[in-house]
Amino acid sequence: MSLRPNPPRRRSETAKVLLLTSAALAASVVLAGVLAVAVHALHGVIGDDVIASTD
Repeated sequence: MSLRPNPPRRRSETAKVLLLTSAALAASVVLAGVLAVAVHALHGVIGDDVIASTD
């Protein structure tokens, strides 16, 4: 029994899985960045309101 390389179909499926995995990772990084910016902006608004209400 000789060793044969994977058929092209399997390689394209592997490439597709890797592409989807990297796309999902990139999307999660982008969403984490957007969430961090939103929390930072919201914290600034809440902080300003608290400072204004204590005057």
